[in-house]
Amino acid sequence: MTMYHKNYFDIRIAIKRRKRLLSLNNVLFVFTIFLAFFDSLSFTNAQLITGRPPSFTDFDKQNLIVPEGGSIDLKCPLIFDGFDIEWFKNSETLQKTGEKLNLPIVSRSDTGEYQCFASNGIGGAFSPVVNVTVLC
Repeated sequence: MTMYHKNYFDIRIAIKRRKRLLSLNNVLFVFTIFLAFFDSLSFTNAQLITGRPPSFTDFDKQNLIVPEGGSIDLKCPLIFDGFDIEWFKNSETLQKTGEKLNLPIVSRSDTGEYQCFASNGIGGAFSPVVNVTVLC
């Protein structure tokens, strides 16, 4: 293996005749792979993008009580960075994206279950729920 950059490697793999299975475990890099299938004399260039599906911790508080007119600041409790994030309330999209959700002036209609959905090219998952209650 020749290292070109701290996160990029040049790997040349010859796969035995009729055996075309490549298994990589716990790989956290982007590889460009040149595969030559000798039995059919075909050549394939492929890019293998690896990473992790989203993993979460719990929110700092699972139950949040806020007075009407107060504010809510939630941070998606991802363990790792690098995901597209969308926010949901009561399983309905809020059309808000990003790591943080800010509701500056809340009313009783903001009461509900909030969670984020994180995704990348490998997978997507919902975070645990935080229950928000707005008191008047």
